[in-house]
Amino acid sequence: MYRDGRTPAGDIAAKAGVSTQRVADAIATMRHSGDLVLRTDVARSYTGWPINAWYFVQVPASSIDRLRSTLSRLAEVRLAVTTASR
Repeated sequence: MYRDGRTPAGDIAAKAGVSTQRVADAIATMRHSGDLVLRTDVARSYTGWPINAWYFVQVPASSIDRLRSTLSRLAEVRLAVTTASR
């Protein structure tokens, strides 16, 4: 419904037709379960971190599920994709 993470719970509640408390509780529940993770991005000029790093990995199809599971635990990973051919 909303794509701006800065939208106040009251605005979301009004748009959804529910109470602000219900929205706040839903957000708290998602944060507690790990379904919602908050992050802050910082402009490159203020950090010593690189903007991006690309890694190309060839693995057998039988290893994809294990690799997906491993990569999903790394907070730094923003995108991981698979392709079925060269």
